[in-house]
Amino acid sequence: MKLFTASIENALKKYPYGSQDKGTDAKVIARFFGGSAYTCYILESTEDPDILYGCASIGYGFEYGTISRSELETIRFKPFNLPLERDTSVEPLKKTLGECMKLYNESFM
Repeated sequence: MKLFTASIENALKKYPYGSQDKGTDAKVIARFFGGSAYTCYILESTEDPDILYGCASIGYGFEYGTISRSELETIRFKPFNLPLERDTSVEPLKKTLGECMKLYNESFM
């Protein structure tokens, strides 16, 4: 599955780093998940095309920070070597972070 579609690429251009509030009202560009607990929300782009901004969790609550696009594209989860998947139900800029987290019963803890 292609992680970064044309609509995600276009949304990244519209939201450079610092363009959104960092709270749960931020518009979600993409949601990725994998393994048993990894979830990542992409909220903004940066000047470096490989560095994105968002929040991620490995099951112990979410933290904001930068995320490497190349790492997202190459990460594999053991024991079956499965790649990261894009949540196709989350369309770019249609939902806020708070709406997505409520939908998936996630929180910042």
